[in-house]
Amino acid sequence: MKVHNPQSPIPNLQWHGMPMTPNILYIHSHDTGRYIQPCGHSVATPNLQRLAEQGVLFRSHFCHSPTCSPSRASMLTGRYAHENGLYGLAHRGFRLHDPAQHLVHVVRQAGYTTILAGMQHEARDEADSPAWQQLGYDQYLGPPATAHETAVSLLRHNPPQQPFFLTVGFEETHRPFPELDDNDPNPDYAQPPAPLPNTRETRRDMAAFNKMVQILDDKMGQVLAALDESGLAENTLVICTTDHGLAFPRMKCTLYDSGLGVMLLLRGPGGCTGGKVVDAMTSHLDIFPTVCDLLGLEPPEGVRGRSLLPLVAGSTNSLHEELFFEVNYHAAYEPQRAIRTGRWKYIRRFDNQPYPILPNCDNSPSKWAWLQNGWREQPPPDEALFDLLFDPNETNNLINAPSHKAIAADLRQRLTDWMVATDDPLRLGRMPAPETAVINPPDIISPNEVELFPANESVLAADTLPLVNGHLDKRPFFLEGGKLGVLLLHGLTATPAEVRLLAERLHAHGITIAAPLLPGHGTRPEDLNEVRWRDWVWEAEMAYQQLATVCDQVFVGGESTGGAIALHLAADHPEIAGVLAYAPAIKLALPVADIVKLYAAAPLIDAIPKENVNDNPHWQGYRVNPLWAVVELMRLGREVRRRLGEIDQPVLVVQGRQDETIAPECGEIIMAGVASAQKEMYWLEQSGHVVLLEDELGEITAVTKRFVERDAWNARAAQFG
Repeated sequence: MKVHNPQSPIPNLQWHGMPMTPNILYIHSHDTGRYIQPCGHSVATPNLQRLAEQGVLFRSHFCHSPTCSPSRASMLTGRYAHENGLYGLAHRGFRLHDPAQHLVHVVRQAGYTTILAGMQHEARDEADSPAWQQLGYDQYLGPPATAHETAVSLLRHNPPQQPFFLTVGFEETHRPFPELDDNDPNPDYAQPPAPLPNTRETRRDMAAFNKMVQILDDKMGQVLAALDESGLAENTLVICTTDHGLAFPRMKCTLYDSGLGVMLLLRGPGGCTGGKVVDAMTSHLDIFPTVCDLLGLEPPEGVRGRSLLPLVAGSTNSLHEELFFEVNYHAAYEPQRAIRTGRWKYIRRFDNQPYPILPNCDNSPSKWAWLQNGWREQPPPDEALFDLLFDPNETNNLINAPSHKAIAADLRQRLTDWMVATDDPLRLGRMPAPETAVINPPDIISPNEVELFPANESVLAADTLPLVNGHLDKRPFFLEGGKLGVLLLHGLTATPAEVRLLAERLHAHGITIAAPLLPGHGTRPEDLNEVRWRDWVWEAEMAYQQLATVCDQVFVGGESTGGAIALHLAADHPEIAGVLAYAPAIKLALPVADIVKLYAAAPLIDAIPKENVNDNPHWQGYRVNPLWAVVELMRLGREVRRRLGEIDQPVLVVQGRQDETIAPECGEIIMAGVASAQKEMYWLEQSGHVVLLEDELGEITAVTKRFVERDAWNARAAQFG
C-alpha cells in the first residue's frame, strides 16, 4: 500500500501522461441491488450501461449488512457494522461510535473539498449539528428530491475547488414506487424477481419498480453528463453503487444473495476504464481502501477490506476466499450472521423466533401476496446451508443433509472464529440498542407500527416527546367487530388518537375498525419531512388489505389528509364499498402567493410553529408543521383531484363551516368530480377542521352509521338480486 507524502497529502497521479489529482464522485441509490441493465436485467438503464462500458463492472459485489444505515456505514468507514456502532438505522436513533472514521473526514483531512447533494443515511440531524456536518461535509446542496438538479448546477456553473469529493445520494428506488399509467409498458409482461411467485400483483409491483429504476437512471445520467461537460470526467473516479437488495420479500434485510448482492461500477483514474468486467467476489468494505489506494493514503488502523485496484489492473483474479455478513436491527431486532465463499453460504440466526420478522420487510403488494398465503406461519431456520452453484436462489437448505455435515461444521467454525476475532458482541448475547432507539416488536406486520425501546414509562412522558398530549396511545389499533369494516386514517401531524372517538362509537354498532399510524407520525417532526405522500398511501393500502381479509365490505375514511388518502385508495380499488371523507384536505386554504413561498421555504426551513395548537384533550400530534410534509400534502391533493373521475363508489363528505385549514370548496370539488351515483355532502355549522373531535361528533357518527349501513345493504341486495 502506498503511503502519502506528508508534504503533499494528495499524490500527483499520471493520467494520459499528465499529472493529475483525482476527484471522487460517489453516486448512490436506495434499495436497487443489481437490478440494472449492465447486470443483465430487463430494465433499460442506458446511462448506467454507458458507465459500465466506459469503466469497470463488478458482477459479484456484496454489501456487508443489508439494511440502509449499516450498509452505508460499513462501506464508508471500512469497518463491520458491529465495529463502527451503526448496526441499526440512523434515523431511528443508532449512531456511529466515531463519525471521524467516515471516509469523508479522511479525504477532507487530506485536502479535499467535500460536498453532499441529496441523501446520506449514516447520521441524523442533532440540535447542535446537522448530519452532513457530523460526517465531514463542507457543504450541503439540498434534499434527495433535488439531488440531481443541485449536483448538475454545481458541476456546470460553479465547479468546486479541486480536488473534491462529491456525494450525490438518491432516494430512488426506495418504496413507494411510482404509479403506472397508460404510457408505461404493460405490467403483465414484467417478470418478478426470484423467488417471488409470478402473479398479477407481483408483476405489477415489479413493473412499478422498473419504472423507478428508469427514473433513477435518468437522474444519474444527468449528473454524469454534467461531469462530462465540465471537463473533469477523466480526472474523476466515479463510484456508483447502492446499499442492498430490493424492497421485496426475501431480499432487503436478509442474508440471501438477493439481499446482499449490489451493483458496483467504477470509472476514471486507477485503470477504471475500458468496459472491464470483474467476476471476483468483492465487498462494500473494499471501497474505503480502494479510495485510499488511489489517493496514496494509508488506510486508518482498523479498516477492513482490500483495494480493488489490483483486480482492475489484472494483477490478481481474487481478493477474498470468504466474506462475512450481519443483520442486527432494521425496524425490529433480527440478529443474523453469515459466511459466503465462492460456492457455499452458511447463515445462522440468533433470535430463536418461530416466525418471520415481518416489520423488517417493507410493505408492498408482494409482501401482502405472501402473507395471504401463510408466510407468517413459516418458521425461519436457525441455521441454513446453501450450495450456490446448484442452488443460486438459496431455496434448498442443506444444513441437515448428512453429505454436507463437514462443510456445515467448517463454515460454522469459521463464522465463530470471525465473531471472536472482531469482538462481535452478539457472541455474548443480545445486541443492545441505544436508549434513544425506536424499534418495532418482532411479532407485528408493518414497520410503521413503532414503539420505543427500552420499554420505559418515562420515555412516553409528554415532556419528552414533541407531541401534544403525549400520554395518549399513539399506536395503530384494530377493533374487531362484524363483517362490515371501516378504515380510518388520521390527518397530517396527528396520530390514530385523532380518529379513536369515532372508531369506538362505530365499533359499538358492530363495525370492525382499523386505524394505522402513517409514516413520519408519532415520533419527531423531522421524521415527517423524510417521507413522501406515497408512503402514507402505501401504509393505508396495507391496512386496507388486512381489513379486507376479515370483512366482506370495507369503507375507507379519514380526517383531513386521511380523507384525501381514502379518496386515493378508492380510485385504486373499485371493490372498496365507499368513501368517508371528513374535512378532506385535497386543497388547502392558502393564497397562491403563500403556496409559492411555502415551496421556496421547504428546502431551507424544517418546520414552523402552528398558529393554533389543537387544545382538545383527545388530539395528539406535533406542535409544529414540518414544511416539506405540507408540500407533500399539496402534491397528494393535486393527485387526488386529478383522479376523482375514477371514483364511482358512494362518497360521503363531511365538512365544517368554520374550517380555516382546507379550502371551503373542497367538498364541492369532490361532489362535482366523482362519478358516483350516490354522493352526499354534509355540512357541520359549528365545527372547524378537526371535525372528529368537535362537539358535533354525535351528528357525524349518526350520518356515518346511516351511510355505511345503507350502502352495505344496497350492495348486498344487488349481490343477491
